[in-house]
Amino acid sequence: MADNKLEQEFAVYKETTRLALESLQKQLEQSKTIAALDFEVKSQFERLKWLGVAVTVSLTIAGTVLGIVGFRSVDDYVKGVRSEINAKLDRISSFYYDFTKGNALVAAGNAAEAVPYLKRCFEQERSDESVIIPLLSALDSADDWQQGIQVVQQLKSDRAKFAKFKNPFTHINIGIIQLQAALEQGTSTDEVISSLGTAQRMTTNDDFEGLKYVYLNLWLCNMARGEAAQAQQAIDRIKLLPSEIKVDDWEKVQQYGLYKRLTRKKPSTAAMAKQMWLQLQSRFS
Repeated sequence: MADNKLEQEFAVYKETTRLALESLQKQLEQSKTIAALDFEVKSQFERLKWLGVAVTVSLTIAGTVLGIVGFRSVDDYVKGVRSEINAKLDRISSFYYDFTKGNALVAAGNAAEAVPYLKRCFEQERSDESVIIPLLSALDSADDWQQGIQVVQQLKSDRAKFAKFKNPFTHINIGIIQLQAALEQGTSTDEVISSLGTAQRMTTNDDFEGLKYVYLNLWLCNMARGEAAQAQQAIDRIKLLPSEIKVDDWEKVQQYGLYKRLTRKKPSTAAMAKQMWLQLQSRFS
C-alpha cells in the first residue's frame, strides 16, 4: 500500500513538474518575443535621430509576459504594437519633413512658402517652442500678421501651457506679431510691451543676442508709441552690450517688415528712427 501511494504521489509530482516546465518554456519564448519587439521599437526610433531635433515620443508596451496567454495572443499583441509603431513613425517622419522643409524655406528667404509646413507642425505640437518660434518668425517675414495673431491667440488661450514657455524668443516673436497687428489695426501696444518685458526677464545676463533682439523690438515699439525717450533708451542699452554683438546696417533695417509697416502707418517716425539707429554704426555687420 505504501509503495502504491508513493508511486501515485510521484506520478502527480512528475506531471505537475512537467506542466510547470512547459509553462516556463512558453513564458521564456514569449519573453524572447517581447524582447525582440522592444529591440525593434528602439531600432526604428533610433533611425530618426539624425534629424537632430528633440521630440518626446511616448510609446508604452503595456502588460507583462504573464498576462499574455498562448502564442496566438502574443502574435496578435506583437502585430498590434507593430501597427501602432508604424503609425507613429509615419506621423513623426511627416512632422520632421515639414519641420526641416519649413526651416529650409525660411533660410532661403521664402517665408511665405514655409508657413504651411510649419503650421502643420504647430497643429501637432502646440506646446513645442522649437516649432512656435520659427512659425511666428516666418509669419512675420511673410507679413502675415492676421494668421500670426491667430497663432498668438491660440497660444494664450491655454494659460497653464502658456506660462510654461521659457524661451525668450517665443515672447519676442509674439511681441513682434502683436506690434504688427497693433500698427495695422490702430490698437494699443501695451501687450507688446508686456511680451517684450517677459522676454527680457527670461533672458539670462550673458545671452547678449537675446537681449539685443529684446532692445531692438522695444526700440521699434516705443517709436510706434511716440515715446522717443524710451526708444532712445533701448538704443542706449544696445550700446552697452559687448562690442562683438553686431546689428544690421541701416539699409537692412529698412527692409524689416515691421519697420516698413511702422513708417507706412507713421511716416514721421522715419527720420528719427534713422538718426537713432546710426548711433550704432560701429556695430554694423
